[in-house]
Amino acid sequence: MLLAFLPAVFFGWTLGRNDAANIYGTTVTSGILRYRSAALISALAVLIGAIIGGAGGMQTLSNLSSHTLLSASVNAAAAGISVLLLNRIGLPVSSSQAVVGSVVGIGLISGGVDWLAVLKIVACWLTTPLGAAIAGYILYRFFGFWFRKIPSILAQDIILKSSAIIIEA
Repeated sequence: MLLAFLPAVFFGWTLGRNDAANIYGTTVTSGILRYRSAALISALAVLIGAIIGGAGGMQTLSNLSSHTLLSASVNAAAAGISVLLLNRIGLPVSSSQAVVGSVVGIGLISGGVDWLAVLKIVACWLTTPLGAAIAGYILYRFFGFWFRKIPSILAQDIILKSSAIIIEA
């Protein structure tokens, strides 16, 4: 049983390695937060998010294909390996896409893939960047307008740093 759990720990490690960089990369490189602080806040936020809202994502994945303990372990290992290898060669990678790809790959072998669920996930992958671009444009226009009205550079700096920490957590 413990051996079946290790691939999940490995995938969790690659997830933190990959996704923490996506979330806090610009904040750390701009000097707003130190690396250690960003890593601790990210770990805490991921833990809280998994406890509060992780069940929905798990349900979506479970709808793709049926799993045994072995297939779940192989799924975590395969997704973790793909994320790690792509990180090592410097390519951007989505851990969500890695795990869905692994689930579908194992489902193809077992003969049970819910292609409608896969289609819904792929549709989300295609629409999410567009939605984020629109939201980013609107938010930047709105907050930029008000931010430029703050006369003090020191106040702007404090607001930027505080906002970055609060929003990214």
